[in-house]
Amino acid sequence: MLPGITPAISDMIGCVFNRWTVTGYGGRDSRGKPLVFVRCSCGNSPEKPIDASNVKGGRSKSCGCLHRELVVVRNTTHGLTGDPTLQRCRNAWRRCYDEKLEYYPHYGGNPTDPVRLAPEWENDLVAMREYLVSTIGKCPGVDHFIDRIGYTDSEGKWRGGNYEPGNLRWATESQSVQNRGMLSTNTSGVKGVRIGRDGYVYGKVTSRGREWHKNFGLYTAETWDRAVEEVRSRREKMHAEYANHG
Repeated sequence: MLPGITPAISDMIGCVFNRWTVTGYGGRDSRGKPLVFVRCSCGNSPEKPIDASNVKGGRSKSCGCLHRELVVVRNTTHGLTGDPTLQRCRNAWRRCYDEKLEYYPHYGGNPTDPVRLAPEWENDLVAMREYLVSTIGKCPGVDHFIDRIGYTDSEGKWRGGNYEPGNLRWATESQSVQNRGMLSTNTSGVKGVRIGRDGYVYGKVTSRGREWHKNFGLYTAETWDRAVEEVRSRREKMHAEYANHG
């Protein structure tokens, strides 16, 4: 191992981070921070050493080519200036790639499950719009945006997935809220069902300001199973196609 290189830096060599491929250890800068040599996938810039933490943390993604391409994407409308459907596509793109956007940390900036656009749409939002129009139709109203349908992974956890074919639909804010997975603060392991401090099992489902709730009685295996089954059934009735059991 080279002098001054740490196992963490060594593990980065050969890995790809956004458009950077780490090719080697670059020593340390004047402040003692480790550097790594990187090569951009565009092939138009020479290898250079940059701050390893910026590469791994995603603060540096490319030699500058990605930014230039994304500027073109944002400003290209093909005669569709003001088109609501194209605007919703642009909003989805911003959630994935615009680090200045308020919601970016929950989408493209999510450290464990970053959200992306399908590769064929990253630089062609008009193609994304054409797909939407041909499959789910044009944006139906000013209060609608592109919602990800999502899926349940092998561990039973709900994932929103990417903005990609087969995973998109139109939704209002209230409908999208219904489609959210289980909150990180959930302690029961079942969305909408909990055991109160009094030992009773409670179920709750909310929809557009309406709330259904029920006390199923003292906790037993039987009351728990009955609560889970009834909450799921009630959610499917109230949330319809947007029902998400977490």
